Amino acid sequence: MGKSLETRTAKKVKGKVTIGSGNLWFDKEDVKNSSWLFQTKATAKDKYSLKLVDINKLITNAKKTNRKWAFVVEFNSDDSQQRTCYIGTSYEILDEELGELFEYKKDVIINSIKTDKKQITLSKDEMNDNWLAHEYIAYIFEKQKLTLCFLGEIDFYKIVLGEEKGKYGCHT
Repeated sequence: MGKSLETRTAKKVKGKVTIGSGNLWFDKEDVKNSSWLFQTKATAKDKYSLKLVDINKLITNAKKTNRKWAFVVEFNSDDSQQRTCYIGTSYEILDEELGELFEYKKDVIINSIKTDKKQITLSKDEMNDNWLAHEYIAYIFEKQKLTLCFLGEIDFYKIVLGEEKGKYGCHT
């Protein structure tokens, strides 16, 4: 399940899967292209616990290679047509990528969830409901001063690939 997500992600971002899924000291995380470093996680469950330590490792590895970072979470089911994928990155990166066209600004402030926990539980149903309602999900790790914004897969790849920048907020 995870390997196919890595391969699909690499293809979509015009990148490559890292050697050994990033377990080597010189080639970290799962997928990279010239500008971005990705950690990918796939689950057959309807929930995924995203740990702050994993986000921090990704941020550190991205800084070391002078790349932006993103965390890909895919919820699978037995039916491949029911696959849903959300991608999280920092509010600052999205703001930098889209500048004044970044329509998240207002919605992130209104719909953010503050936490001082060391992990967040992502729910497939909650993320789908928010996406369908054109509402945005952001988690604020107050102690880390990190705002983690989640976008639908298609919307995120538009940003990564630079397609139609500014033509959308999140959902088109």
